[in-house]
Amino acid sequence: MGSCDFNADFAKYPLFFFDLFSRTLKPIPADELTSVNNYDHGQYHAHHFIEKQIRKNNPEFYAKIEYLQKIIIVPAQMNYDASSGMSEENFLKNWGIEKYKIIFSKQAWHAGLYP
Repeated sequence: MGSCDFNADFAKYPLFFFDLFSRTLKPIPADELTSVNNYDHGQYHAHHFIEKQIRKNNPEFYAKIEYLQKIIIVPAQMNYDASSGMSEENFLKNWGIEKYKIIFSKQAWHAGLYP
C-alpha cells in the first residue's frame, strides 16, 4: 500500500467512530468525512483497523483480510493504547470495548471472531 494516504482510504474503506457514551463503533456516512482536515487531530486520530505493518509486510495475508479494513476515528489516547501493546483485559477495562474490535488480531481471526 506504500505511504499512508488517509484521504484516499476515507474514500476506499468504511468509516466509523468510537462513541464514548455507548462504547461502540458507529458508522460515519461517507459524505460526512472526506478529508483528514475534517476532525480535530489533537483530540482524535484516524486509525486503520488493520495496521500498516500487516499491509506492508504480508500483502498475501492482507489480501485475504482486506475486506475487514475500516478507518476508525478514535480518541488519541485510545489509538496509542491500541497500538502500544496494552493487554486485551486492560484495554477493555479502560475503554469498555474489546481491543480486537479496534485493532485487527490474528488470534481473534483464527478464533472466528470476525465475519
